[in-house]
Amino acid sequence: MKGLQSLMAYLVLALLAVGVQGCAYFDTASEENVSALVPESQPFYPRDFKEVLIPDGLALDRAESMYIKSESFNGGILNYQGRLEVNSLVEFFENSMPQKGWTLSGSVKSLNSLLIFTKHQKTCMISITESKLSMNTEVYIYVSENLATSK
Repeated sequence: MKGLQSLMAYLVLALLAVGVQGCAYFDTASEENVSALVPESQPFYPRDFKEVLIPDGLALDRAESMYIKSESFNGGILNYQGRLEVNSLVEFFENSMPQKGWTLSGSVKSLNSLLIFTKHQKTCMISITESKLSMNTEVYIYVSENLATSK
């Protein structure tokens, strides 16, 4: 029985050590990525995605974002971070996207949310998640335009 208690104590200590290191690593990574975050005058349109308005309080993480362009496809992934509530972000996108001609085609709302917008030959998916560890909200915006069918 004593051996089991010792094993349990070691496991608890190991989990605590990993948890503390994990938090420290996450915080450190967040601080290092601050220089990679690009502040903009808010609200704003991303340079390559003029049809998606980004709310005040979010900053672009260039390391997690990319733009793709080919003969038949335009698109990309944008990652924004900030300390905004998931519900307020959902409301912002649900209100601003139709003003640019997007139609809400589907959504999943729970602790995190996914919004799917479409317009002629284009799709935009917006994933909004909240990290309890860093109290930070991440917004991934996936935009695609099929150029092959528009010719």
